[in-house]
Amino acid sequence: MIREAKAEEIVRLVPLGKLFMLETEQLDFRPEVFVPNLEKILASGAGTVLVQTEETRDGAHVPPFEEGETIIGALGWLEFPDLWSGERTAQELFWFVDPGRRGRGMWLLKKFEKMAREHGCRRVIMTCLEDSMARDLNILYLAFGYQPLERNYVKGV
Repeated sequence: MIREAKAEEIVRLVPLGKLFMLETEQLDFRPEVFVPNLEKILASGAGTVLVQTEETRDGAHVPPFEEGETIIGALGWLEFPDLWSGERTAQELFWFVDPGRRGRGMWLLKKFEKMAREHGCRRVIMTCLEDSMARDLNILYLAFGYQPLERNYVKGV
């Protein structure tokens, strides 16, 4: 099942975020920052978080999200008017999927696109970390009709 997460449920995404961060060295995942920042985004109405759940089963990587329900993925985004065109845009902030259920995470992407359209967005932007499945995501995004937009460079100061 895929549904919108409530602000008070964001803390329950931490185990999934920690699993994701094992696959990248590019980000510093700090739950004490992630949770309140995302709660503020949701409270302001500027963004949305979807969670994908399934019936709890033995061997799940993360604890149950709700009674009898295990979270297997989450996708969060911001919505804003594009700086250059003014078109309403939805930009992904994160897309976490339990490593053992990666193929099922496609439904999150489809639901994100559908909801963005319903919210009046004219385009969506997905992100890809260079050290976390970049090749596979590039193939996936191109197959789903995405086009490369820009490349970001980061430097600590």
